[in-house]
Amino acid sequence: MGMNRPVHFEIHSSDPPALMEFYEKLLGWTAAPMVEGVVWALRTGEGPRGLDGAMVRRKGARAPIGQPINSFCCTMEVADLDAKLELGLSLGAQLALAKFGIPGMGWTAYLIDPDGNVFGLHQPGSGAA
Repeated sequence: MGMNRPVHFEIHSSDPPALMEFYEKLLGWTAAPMVEGVVWALRTGEGPRGLDGAMVRRKGARAPIGQPINSFCCTMEVADLDAKLELGLSLGAQLALAKFGIPGMGWTAYLIDPDGNVFGLHQPGSGAA
């Protein structure tokens, strides 16, 4: 059990310290250097659910806004989607896809972080239509 499931993720960034501050303020994540100036370990929380990842210094130009997603896109579960969207936007994120319902599952929206990475936020709930 557990094989073939995601165990790690990476966020590529042109300015890792600034982007780590964004995710710390938005989601409460913490970071610690792994390879000085290149890779930082990201701790997303406690407990058996979820996974940890890393922030990696970007090695090329970031993708232009509006380009189709060309990699895996991570989605984080949140208790209050509207509040997280408002906070994310106030911290410099842009709206990529407005809040929408997934029947029987909840509500989801996508943001673009201040360094151009798309990510999702999901609030579980059976009342979404």
